[in-house]
This record gives sequence, structure tokens and C-alpha cells, in this order.
Amino acid sequence: MAIIILAAVGVSILLIISHILNHHPLGKPVPIPTIAPRVTYYGFLQCYGHLIVIPSNSIIMLNYRVRSNATIDFVGIYMAFPASIINEALTVFSRLSNPSDALIMSVYVNGKLIASTNDPGPIQGLEFAVNNSNGYIAVAYTDDDVSFPPINLTNGDVITVLIYSAVPYALPTCQYPMGVGEGRQ
Repeated sequence: MAIIILAAVGVSILLIISHILNHHPLGKPVPIPTIAPRVTYYGFLQCYGHLIVIPSNSIIMLNYRVRSNATIDFVGIYMAFPASIINEALTVFSRLSNPSDALIMSVYVNGKLIASTNDPGPIQGLEFAVNNSNGYIAVAYTDDDVSFPPINLTNGDVITVLIYSAVPYALPTCQYPMGVGEGRQ
């Protein structure tokens, strides 16, 4: 039941973002407001409009060097599906023999596997948003995450996130990215 509720919330967020992007009175997308979360993000990037497209069947490795003591119990990635790759992403997804293999994320701390997930939820949310949209979607934003028991980190520890995707997607990036380990409150 909780999974259904979380999926419904995720899809609702996608539909709201899609509506905002596509229903500006002048026909131009409305910038999405950034809401400051109440947690610290290490290496956090949330830059809409600057995207790196990742081809299907790719593995991306993200490394974060911890610069202070911290406790983590969650790692998430923000993903985007620009209009130019939405159809390709959904076509590849529809052809997979096991949809759960569409997106796999693994988290390592100092080379030791801490957690892994294979959740097609972000792509299923994209599919739902496209099928229930009243018009053109310029870009759909979503995220994928993995939770685990709290882990205490110290200065110098390395968090490595491996992301495999069977479908093309995009990762946000910034012209002037924040330094790794510089948290945002």
C-alpha cells in the first residue's frame, strides 16, 4: 500500500511539473522554483536547463569525498527526460523483458557495497505523465533513490554511486557546479 501511495505522489509531482512547464500564458516554460530542503546534500546539483544526456545501456559512476563527519541513510539522483529522448526511453522500456532491470542504482562507501535497488518507478512515472498529458512535455524531471540503515562517515570517506540505465535519460549539471562535499542546508 505504501508503494502505491509513494508512486501516486511521484506521478502527481511529475504531472504538476509538466503542467507548469507547458501552461505559461506567453507559451514559454515557467522556471521551476527551488525549495531548500531541510537536509544536507553533498555534491548536490539541481540545475534545470543544463542536462547531460546519458545513452541507454550505460553505467555512470559518481564519487563524493566526504569533508566532514556525517551520517547518511539515503542516496538519491535527480534525472530528467528531455523531449528529444522521451519516445526513445519509453520505446526501450516497453521492449525490456524485465522492467525492473531498466534502472539499477548501487551505493558503495569506501569500496564496500552498502545498498542497491532496481526500481523502474521513475520511468513508469514518465510513461504515466506522457500518457496522461494534455500536450507537449518539454522535459520531465524525476528522481531515483535508495535508503539503508544509517552509516556514520568521517572526513576522507568516499561515497560511490553506480547508476545503470537500460534507457536514455539525462543528469542535471550546472555551469558553475558546487564543489564536492560542500553541503547545502
